[in-house]
Amino acid sequence: MYLLARRTKNGRAHQIQLSDQSQNIIQNLPRVEVQTLLFTTNGTTAVSGFSKVKKRLDIISGVADWRFHDLRRSFATHSTERLGISPVIADKILNHVTGQVRGVAAIYQHGEYLEERRIALQRWGDFIEDLVADE
Repeated sequence: MYLLARRTKNGRAHQIQLSDQSQNIIQNLPRVEVQTLLFTTNGTTAVSGFSKVKKRLDIISGVADWRFHDLRRSFATHSTERLGISPVIADKILNHVTGQVRGVAAIYQHGEYLEERRIALQRWGDFIEDLVADE
C-alpha cells in the first residue's frame, strides 16, 4: 500500500508492507465497482462517522479513554518490547521524520528498510492474530 505525500501528516510519501492478515481483510471487503477507496460508504469519499464506531468499540472492548493515536503508540511499544523489532524499523513503519537515527548518522542513513518493515508487519499481524485467537 502506498500513501501519497499529501495524505501524510509529515508530507512524505509512505509505503506500507501489509501483513497477510491485513491483505486478507482488504481482499474480503465488499466491492463497489466505481470505488476508488478501500474504506468508504459511497465509493468516492472516505468513511466518516468514526466517533460512532468508536463508541461501539468502547463498549465491546470495555475501554473508553483511548484515542486513535494510542494505536500507533501501542504498536511502537509492543513491537519493540514484545517482538524485538528494531526501534529504527518501527519508526520507519510509522513514517516518523525524527526517529531513532539522529545526528550525523541520519545524514548518511537514508535506507527505507522495506524488507525489514515487511517482516516486522507480518510479525505484528501474527501477534494480533494470536491475541484475538486467545480471546
